Amino acid sequence: MSQIAGPDGAGTVAFARRTRQDGGVDVVAVIALSYLLGSVWFTCAFLTGVAAYRRGIAVLPALLAGVCFPVAWTVWYLRAERRLRVA
Repeated sequence: MSQIAGPDGAGTVAFARRTRQDGGVDVVAVIALSYLLGSVWFTCAFLTGVAAYRRGIAVLPALLAGVCFPVAWTVWYLRAERRLRVA
């Protein structure tokens, strides 16, 4: 907060907005980026969980596969590669 002189010369308390010159981070940009990354992560996790459930995995492991979708994708890829090599 900073003191800003009003029209009658008396000091009034006002919130000072940070400018980009002081090296401050734009909060709106950080929130927007967080929302974007979170929505992409949630979409991939949801679709991975649905795919795991459709493959016949029970509900709880399918939810776990959704949350840890990079690991689930790696395991599915390695299993598919191993099947192709054996065949």
